[in-house]
Amino acid sequence: MIGGSGARVLRLTARFADVWNRDFDKVNPEFEPFSPEDLAAWGPRVDAACVEVGRDPATLERAAAVLVDLAIAPGREGWQALTGPPEELADGLRSYVRAGFSHVQIWLEPSTIAGIEAFAPVLELLDGS
Repeated sequence: MIGGSGARVLRLTARFADVWNRDFDKVNPEFEPFSPEDLAAWGPRVDAACVEVGRDPATLERAAAVLVDLAIAPGREGWQALTGPPEELADGLRSYVRAGFSHVQIWLEPSTIAGIEAFAPVLELLDGS
């Protein structure tokens, strides 16, 4: 797995990695960060890097680290995080799947037992979907 968004990193990823990981960078200024439009904009970039090095784009998995700001504690200023009730969080995570991502790594805020327990309803909504 290689993470990054620069053209050089994407080429190296396409050449050597099994998985590309989208980082937290804001590199699509025309879209709201982490919106469905922002996520979808990555597909053509990653595909083009694969084609450039002679790789079938379908053979490179796509992953993303996802910040989830739960309502049980104040969030971190300036973070572009998924927020809202469990239904909105589940739909936000599904938007990664719709954009072609096969894996997400959840970064909970707060990262505590209470945060994990508060996130459990989201996992229940995603179970089997």
